[in-house]
Amino acid sequence: MSNRTLRVKTSGRGSDWCYSVLSPDGRVLITRRAYPSEYAARNAGWAAADALSPVTVAMRLTQDRPAQVDWRAMRPANSKPSFWRSLFR
Repeated sequence: MSNRTLRVKTSGRGSDWCYSVLSPDGRVLITRRAYPSEYAARNAGWAAADALSPVTVAMRLTQDRPAQVDWRAMRPANSKPSFWRSLFR
């Protein structure tokens, strides 16, 4: 896995797996072990890499939602809603 600045490396066998988060120049930033599977170690490594990454990378991984439109606010102020619409407010 690579999030452009940090890499995650997993190693182990059986029920003893570990992950290491590596900097761009190859230095080990953090290592944790005793994960039951490679899948669990890899997911924990990705979470650690995201937590250690610069804010600009984390911001690229998030997705902004478009603003929600309130359709009631678009109605002219002097118009009165119909009777049946007022029942469901």
